[in-house]
Amino acid sequence: LCLLLAVAMIAGSIAIAGDPEIITRRFDLVYDEIDDTDDMCIWIHPTDPTLSTIIAADKAADNLIVYDLEGTPLQVLPFYHSPTGSEQPGNVDLRYGFQLGDEVVDIVAVNQRGSSQGKGVRIFAIDPETRMVTRVDDGLAMDHANYGMCLYKSRVTGKIFYFATAKSQGVKQYELVDNGEGQITPVFVREWPHKKCEGAVADDELGYVYIAEESTGLWRYDAEPDGSIEGTHIAKVGENDY
Repeated sequence: LCLLLAVAMIAGSIAIAGDPEIITRRFDLVYDEIDDTDDMCIWIHPTDPTLSTIIAADKAADNLIVYDLEGTPLQVLPFYHSPTGSEQPGNVDLRYGFQLGDEVVDIVAVNQRGSSQGKGVRIFAIDPETRMVTRVDDGLAMDHANYGMCLYKSRVTGKIFYFATAKSQGVKQYELVDNGEGQITPVFVREWPHKKCEGAVADDELGYVYIAEESTGLWRYDAEPDGSIEGTHIAKVGENDY
């Protein structure tokens, strides 16, 4: 849906209830080394929507790629490679308005998969002038092999949180914190015992995080750090032919 909306911003045509118009413009994300791009997010430019970008992770080529709304790469950021392995970019998510030192920046988070540099998250700040991203995390690894992730921004405090999912280590919530040196670091908050999870998404408006556990189904939790640890099993594996 986000990708369709981004296309519609420059196409000027999108289908809505009671409106016969449909999306009339399509484009490809074009990059020679593209191989397995299946996670992306849309950053909306603060003053000119046509200058918005698509930020995508390619898990096979091990790149994070920033595209303009014509599908042309603006920036390609290779993940780390070594003789013993490589780091793969995983899921991509972003939030607006993180207070980093004296600046307020929009941030993109990408969970880091692989074993050559440990486990963790890479966090980038978006420059609205160039539309490119710069890494601003402090490089500290988590004690968590995060397979997937999502971000959440609290309407109560304005703080931004990172939810890390994993195949065997449960789900953990971290607060993203300014370390005082112009960098962002994750600070552990709490965890849940779910296993074999990847997909997760947060609803900032209502204060929920949704976590997909592959063996049981979809769970909903309070996303606030002091919220209930008890979840609601809103969709079970095997129900409704799923």
